[in-house]
Formats: sequence, C-alpha cells, structure tokens
Amino acid sequence: MKITVKESTMVKPMKETPTETLWLSNLDLIYTPNYHSRLVNFYRNDAGAADFFDAAVMKAALSKALVEFYPIAGRLERGDDGHIVINCNGEGVQFVEAECDGAMDELCSFSPSPDISLVPAVDYSKDISTIPLFLLQVLTGHVWRCASIARGLAEDQETRLRFSVDGRQKLRPPLPESYLGNGIFYTVASALCGQLKSNPLKFAVGKVREAIDRIDNDYMGSALDYMELHQRIGKGVLLRKGNLNCPNLGITNWIRLPFNKMDFGWGKPVYTGPGAAVIEGRSYLFADLGNEGCIMLAISLYSEHMERFEKLFHHVVIQNSVHN
Repeated sequence: MKITVKESTMVKPMKETPTETLWLSNLDLIYTPNYHSRLVNFYRNDAGAADFFDAAVMKAALSKALVEFYPIAGRLERGDDGHIVINCNGEGVQFVEAECDGAMDELCSFSPSPDISLVPAVDYSKDISTIPLFLLQVLTGHVWRCASIARGLAEDQETRLRFSVDGRQKLRPPLPESYLGNGIFYTVASALCGQLKSNPLKFAVGKVREAIDRIDNDYMGSALDYMELHQRIGKGVLLRKGNLNCPNLGITNWIRLPFNKMDFGWGKPVYTGPGAAVIEGRSYLFADLGNEGCIMLAISLYSEHMERFEKLFHHVVIQNSVHN
C-alpha cells in the first residue's frame, strides 16, 4: 500500500477569534503534551458526488468550524508557573491531503503496523508551542484473560489491567454536558496470571467490576489532589508507556463515542479505528459501523503471542454462543 502526500497546509479560522489563554485542569494533563489520538475514518462515495471529499470544500468548512471551536486552532504553551495552558492564537490546524493506492475493500479491513500508518507524522522534538492540536466489563475481562494466557506468563506473575472510567456523572456535583475538558479517570485491576488462567471468566470480570466501583467522588477528588501536588512540585503525573507493556495491558473504550455521526456531507463512515500501530499492550474497543450491535477490538501484542490470543479469544466467544 503506497501513500503519497499531495499537500500539507495550515487552516486558520475564517474570522477573527478571541485571543486568550485557557487554563487546563490537571486531569487534562495526564498525557504528555506531545500526544495525539491516532484515528481514521473511511467513507464511500456511493452517491457518486462530484465534490466527494474535495479538499477546498473541506478546508473551507474546517475554517468556518474553527471560529466556534477556536481553542483547537491554538497552541499549547507553558505559563509563568510552568503549568501547560492553551494559547488561543488562531494559528490553525494542520490539513494534509494524500493519495493511497489501496482499494476501499482493502482499507475496510485495515490493520495498522509499524510499516503502515495512515496518520500524518508529527515532529515531537519541537517545542509544544509549535505543534497543532487537533464499558463493557465482560469483554474487557475476556481480553485481559486471553492476553495473559497467550503471553505464556508464569502463574505467580502479577498482571495489571489499566482502563478508563468516565467520571463526568460520578463527580459530585456532576460535570455539565457542555464541559469539553477531560473527564476520564483511570483505574487498575490486578491479579496473578495463574488466577486468570485457572478461574472462569467471571473471576476476571469481578476484578474489573471492583476496579470500577473504586471510582467514586472521594476517589476522584483524591486523584485530583494528588495530581495537583505533583504538578506543583514539578514532577507531573503522566500515563507512561511502560505501564501497558507485557505483562500488563491497557484497554481504551471508544464504544460510546459517536463516530457514526461524523458526516461531512457525503454520508457516514464505513469504518473507524486506529490509524497507526500502537505500543505493545494497548488495545481499543469500538463499534463496528457496518454491523449494528457488534464490537471490534484492535490490540497490539508481540507477534509470537498474537496468533494464540486470537485462537483463545474466538474459542471462548464461540463456546459462549453455543451454550447460550
């Protein structure tokens, strides 16, 4: 599959926007400043529209949208106290136009790898001020259990599962629906690999449930205080890649995100998923847009573990279907 970049431009708001600095909560800063979510959407031109994904039309629409969502056209920077903020300076967002020689049927089964990426490369060596900004418990427990067994880990090896919980409605008072900042908190379930292997699936699911139940208002308040303390003394609180590598696992739940509503005027996407290879131990759950009610899993494991994981994963799913 060959990808050729035709043009890379910076799209700015079509009108003047407020020039201000927006404070970011510590919850917005749990990731490093040089992190972007790598997501792709695929669309078909079933209606035969002559202006299907016309670059000029899309850039004009983006420029108009940035007037309302002007912070996205800004840049991150460090304030006088070292705290990272958004400088709403209207510098714009990066728009990259590229061509790919792959057929749509081929792309709809796209699986990112270290050799194939459908997202633009970002030079994170530059200063952050130059970079553009732009649960299902049973399934979670099943993925964790299968990955631990597939890795062939020792029975006395501890494995930790990190996953996100939406705290917007768990906080007291709840966050308003208009809140655009991060409302996600992370929790961890842990067990010995031997326990996951020897016990039925409900054991892993119970561990996931326990981790979710810990996320109450007191827990989240304590987490925010902890992050504030570490930010103030300059240590920062970041989600590090090493926390997910073997023997651990991370699961991000995208199921509730409304990807099926991302219509740019030519219909809804036929596929949504990660656009680039992720680190070993990271996985994503997202809705299968082509089959309503179905869920897709994208997971990155070492090649020697992947084949065994796939067999374990489907074996249990088929078993449950037969028994039900």
